[in-house]
Amino acid sequence: TQLALSASERGHKAQGCLAPYADFLQRLCRGLRRTCASDADDLAQDVVVRFLEHACTADAPRDVRGWLIRTARNLAADAA
Repeated sequence: TQLALSASERGHKAQGCLAPYADFLQRLCRGLRRTCASDADDLAQDVVVRFLEHACTADAPRDVRGWLIRTARNLAADAA
């Protein structure tokens, strides 16, 4: 069961869920942070951290792509 997984195992599982969206996330963040590539990379990293924090909780996103878009936009707006 999910509860029997260690934190490391849950993290690897969550990363596996995110892997198909890696290129999409990079393009999304570059579009939101056009002026600086390092800002786009930082934004993408912040989105991944948020995903990993929520992936194995009751708040786990069901629509990963939509969750990534919403979270990236919110974080970009907060940083502006």
